[in-house]
Amino acid sequence: MCSNACMAARCGDGIVQSGEQCDDGNTDSSDACTATCTTARCGDGMIRAGVEACDDGNASDADACLSTCVAASCGDGHIRAGVEACDDGNTTDGDGCSATCSLMSCGNGTTDAGEDCDDGNASNLDACLNTCLSATCGDGFTEDGVETCDDGNDLPGDGCSASCMTEAGADGGVMLDGAMTGDGGGVDGGTAGDGSVSGDGGAAFDAGTGGADAGGTTVMNGGCACTAAGSRSSGGGALLLLLGLAMVLARRRR
Repeated sequence: MCSNACMAARCGDGIVQSGEQCDDGNTDSSDACTATCTTARCGDGMIRAGVEACDDGNASDADACLSTCVAASCGDGHIRAGVEACDDGNTTDGDGCSATCSLMSCGNGTTDAGEDCDDGNASNLDACLNTCLSATCGDGFTEDGVETCDDGNDLPGDGCSASCMTEAGADGGVMLDGAMTGDGGGVDGGTAGDGSVSGDGGAAFDAGTGGADAGGTTVMNGGCACTAAGSRSSGGGALLLLLGLAMVLARRRR
């Protein structure tokens, strides 16, 4: 089809053609007409600015975004899986379901019926949430020593992976087999040379410059001295390198 401007008709040209529900002349999916020229609606997976708080593209009321495109919260009458033990539609204590959507027995230090656990504290950063449910990836709470992030979902590509590890580029680090690099170095604080990556804080170097052997000692093979496995690059490492070079030069002079 050709428009009255003698241009091929397309979604985004501002003219509603056959097969289009709307066409507002842009490719913004956060307004009333999506980039595919369909009318925006709750459940289409695209958050409409000023209208929807969230839109996860499904009709479930047991996750972080309700089927009404409102963010789930305690007291909304819907039990959020893995986060709430109960939800009676209010935030009143003393009616069987507490103001934090936990059973009234939660927090007494004893795992009662309906509870996964009960550690007797109100922390959401350990293995047992204050709702007496076991902590899981996707519950919205970052478990100390286990997760590096938890954004309340199990979707990858949003800065926090489906296993609750910070994704590449989210904070300047890079994911390598589940471990995070730091400050451009190797895994667990190690450094890398010649494009290789070390583990457990060790350092990797090519054969021309020497490296640390399996026992963690410094190796000299005519090249430079390298710090032992498990150490980090520091002023002490630089001093060791200078001492190694001095030894090589002294041997050559002899």
